[in-house]
Amino acid sequence: MKKVNDTNIIHLMKGRKKYITILPYEKFKELKNKADLLDEKAGFELRFKEELLPEILSLFSGDLEKTCNFIREIEKLKNNPFPEKSEKIVSRVYKILILNIILTYRVNKQKKLITVLSLNKAESI
Repeated sequence: MKKVNDTNIIHLMKGRKKYITILPYEKFKELKNKADLLDEKAGFELRFKEELLPEILSLFSGDLEKTCNFIREIEKLKNNPFPEKSEKIVSRVYKILILNIILTYRVNKQKKLITVLSLNKAESI
């Protein structure tokens, strides 16, 4: 049995409406309060549609380490929401391949907000 440490824990924060914020626990411990999530120096805020939570947890068949690595990779979008490997689908909606998962997300530049809309395994598309 694997030992669980702070780097393998995910923290969920319920947002307004039907959205959640998912971040590695070590980042959560660094936050003084929720307002830190909106710190301009941190770039964009990242949130997920609430109904994606079961999908995220099942993507890697309960492997917490892989799930944490996936969340860390998604968090890189906070500082660069338009990486070279992303592809624009329609206005403000993009898709990107991260760890064999196709992530579809919407970017609101005014609110500095990235909302993850869907996740699909690359081989199923």
